[in-house]
Amino acid sequence: MHAFEQKLTIAKYEYFSKFIPNDAKIIDIGCGAGHLSSLLSKKYEVIGIDISAKHSAKNFEYMCMDAMHLAFKDETFDVAILSDILEHTQNPQKLINEASRVIVKNGTILFSTVNKKAIPFLLLKILDLWFSHGRYTGWQPHKYSLLITPEKLHSMMLKANLEKVDVAGVSVGIDKIIMTEKIGLYYCGCYRKTTKFINQHSMYERSLNGC
Repeated sequence: MHAFEQKLTIAKYEYFSKFIPNDAKIIDIGCGAGHLSSLLSKKYEVIGIDISAKHSAKNFEYMCMDAMHLAFKDETFDVAILSDILEHTQNPQKLINEASRVIVKNGTILFSTVNKKAIPFLLLKILDLWFSHGRYTGWQPHKYSLLITPEKLHSMMLKANLEKVDVAGVSVGIDKIIMTEKIGLYYCGCYRKTTKFINQHSMYERSLNGC
């Protein structure tokens, strides 16, 4: 695993862990090579799913599965992770709905994704070229049209009956990667499944500043 990839994986693990309860059962949707799932499995019960079998880690349960049609009953997991998958799907709303379906009431969805609002098309292509040549194991080229703004993602979460708990930007330093209040090119977040009806318009307006 490349040094930058390792630092980013650790940063996401440390951030996500703040919102994961003890003894949680986790599904990592689109787990890729399994680096994040592998870290999480040291403390939690983890099932990683991906449409391909290109995973390298062996210390967690892996299943080849379509993220849009999860072969699990409703409310099977405490936590669903959508790390670096939302920006690669044609139907992110369906993906979020499916993730919400398989988590328990008051369960948690954790995500990381690219911010369409902050990244120009040319910069995205440069990053794709740079990281795709062996510098990042799990890097997949992006389609600019599939990127999502924080506001749009928030709206999708509300439609799946998910309330925002936290959203943080990812700041890349020389020695380490840290989470910040400012949302830049890349960001992470936590949403929680609610049983109450969400007034999407009022919730959206109140949360815009926090996205």
